[in-house]
Amino acid sequence: MPFLTNMITGVSAGQVTETADRLFMTAAERTTVGSFSNVMTFPGVQAAVDAGTNATAAIQAAIDACAPSGIPLFFPAGTYRVKNLLLRANTNIFGSGRLTIFKQLDGIASWDAVIAETGSGIHNVRLRSFMVDGNKAAAVGTVQMHGIKFDGANDNLLIEDVHAKDCFSDGFWITASGSGANIPTNVTLRRCSAENCGRMDFALINVNGATVEDCYGNGMFDIEANSNAETCKNINVSNLRFNAITFGTLAASSTGTSDSPVTGTNLIAVESIAIWGVRKGTFSNLVCPGKITLSVVDGVTLNSVHCGALRTSSLEDSYFSRNVVISGLRVHGNSTLTYGVRLDNTYSHHISDAIIRTGDAAGSRGIDLDGDAPFAGGRNVFKDVTIEKWTDIGIYINAATSENMETVLENVTVLAGETGSTNALQHTAVGSYPYGTLKLRDCEFNGPVNLGDHYRVSIRDCMIIGDHNLNCANSPVIRLVIDGLKFRRATAGTPALTLTGCADVQELVLKDIAQEPAGSVSVSLSTSVFGANVKAWIDGLVAESTSWATNLADANVKEGSMYRLRGNATNWGYTHNGTAWVAKAH
Repeated sequence: MPFLTNMITGVSAGQVTETADRLFMTAAERTTVGSFSNVMTFPGVQAAVDAGTNATAAIQAAIDACAPSGIPLFFPAGTYRVKNLLLRANTNIFGSGRLTIFKQLDGIASWDAVIAETGSGIHNVRLRSFMVDGNKAAAVGTVQMHGIKFDGANDNLLIEDVHAKDCFSDGFWITASGSGANIPTNVTLRRCSAENCGRMDFALINVNGATVEDCYGNGMFDIEANSNAETCKNINVSNLRFNAITFGTLAASSTGTSDSPVTGTNLIAVESIAIWGVRKGTFSNLVCPGKITLSVVDGVTLNSVHCGALRTSSLEDSYFSRNVVISGLRVHGNSTLTYGVRLDNTYSHHISDAIIRTGDAAGSRGIDLDGDAPFAGGRNVFKDVTIEKWTDIGIYINAATSENMETVLENVTVLAGETGSTNALQHTAVGSYPYGTLKLRDCEFNGPVNLGDHYRVSIRDCMIIGDHNLNCANSPVIRLVIDGLKFRRATAGTPALTLTGCADVQELVLKDIAQEPAGSVSVSLSTSVFGANVKAWIDGLVAESTSWATNLADANVKEGSMYRLRGNATNWGYTHNGTAWVAKAH
């Protein structure tokens, strides 16, 4: 077919040929190839290839000849044995789907690849509709070997409908060279897949501008920057299905220098989804029966999340995970983990519309807040959350931080725990600082509430269900405001509200506290010390007896305060006239 040699400058008919084999293509292959005038076929080496012949040199000659003019190279079904097949700018290769196989030769050395590039500047490459076989069994003593490798400042790369298998390291490996100086840009992987790769199925180590769509594998999908010299940003991925998925950019860590926009939609991972170092990321429709982890992130949003467990944390105390918004969260429990949602060294998180269950492991907590937070403070909010299953504590807060930190629970319901469980809500501080402010509004706790070491506590319109009590204890300094607290017991009896062992009570409001549908509350202020200027406000408390006020000096009660006594035959209750409590007759 002499017209091909006329199209390629400096190439003779003996170097590049189009053989009569082309005339015997299937109808499907003819449709794929299209016009005879702009597509080169390369079946000439197939017989030798099937016999195990090294086809690298012959195919390389075709690439070198066709790439400068952008002539597509079509490879019919067959197995092509190659090693380090080097792409040039404008290379366009396609085949007959998985029937076209480029298989790595034996004698593999470290950093070999089936298909690679010659360095930076390999732009406008199209790889479509074939398979690469890394021949992993032959990679004895190899450090790294990849299926398709791009390493350098290469732009406008398209890989479509390509399958990689049996690669010693990564199926697809795309990264920068020169310690992050030469960055690939505008990379697209579409409808690609991988299986049985030794390290990663897909690895985009250092990329600025990548789109990954409709890809899957039985290993790991990995986007990451290994150092602050590397850049992973402007990443858009959708419709992925892998065993594990990782996004790591370092932008939000100590070495980060700029935003790293990342979006991920419709992501399915069997074991884990990890998002670390990302600044400005949006993720939606995540499904992971294992664990989803966010580490050292800033400005990340997750929506519609189904997982076995979720954890946000920091890798270093100076760079916390912060400014995270999670909505539509469904945590189904993981049998190997002792939490549903855990926040370590985090602040400014907002989690809403969540249903959380733990696994069956002993000591499991529905929500577990642990670790430090910055002295500058922050705010973690849980809104419209239900804890359905827990084996130890429903919500556990254990932190050493500053008085500026705030945790808000709004419309949170903690259902009854499993047999042997303890507190529906518990706080304990470690270190020398109380844990800032705790605000509870419109919450329901089916279990005891035990709060310690808070600086401020605000409880509004909450309910404790079952034969359980509320205890605030051992805070160095505390400001306690209760405005609407109902106890609904399962059996007859008197629930207890205690404020014990608090060294310096600076504010106290006890308002609208009662037992439903009828009954009183036992109140104790024993061993707590009130500041000299405290003016406690008591209003609507239904108390069991007058003894609760014995530890509250008259000088510390605001005039007009009042409380009721349950079932007293001689008086309705007491009001305070600014000097003393005065009984009110029926």
